[in-house]
Amino acid sequence: MSKTLRFAELDARKSHGGAKIAPVARKPKKPSCEDCYFQKNLLCSLELDEPCTTFRPDRPEGLVPPKQPVLLMRPPRWASGAQAA
Repeated sequence: MSKTLRFAELDARKSHGGAKIAPVARKPKKPSCEDCYFQKNLLCSLELDEPCTTFRPDRPEGLVPPKQPVLLMRPPRWASGAQAA
């Protein structure tokens, strides 16, 4: 029974003599002031060596607010006490 190889696996076997190579996880690029929305649009007045706490990446969509955590609703405390009685 022959195993069907995916396109990327075929290329890896051709170029590396059949040796299996584990994929390498890329480290995320550290943010810098040059990548900041405020710096690119001349809105930053700080002269720091590293990004400040207001750093926002400069994206084609413009200024994007940071993601907020999901709000999980719990039952009220009085509801759980009434069931125990």
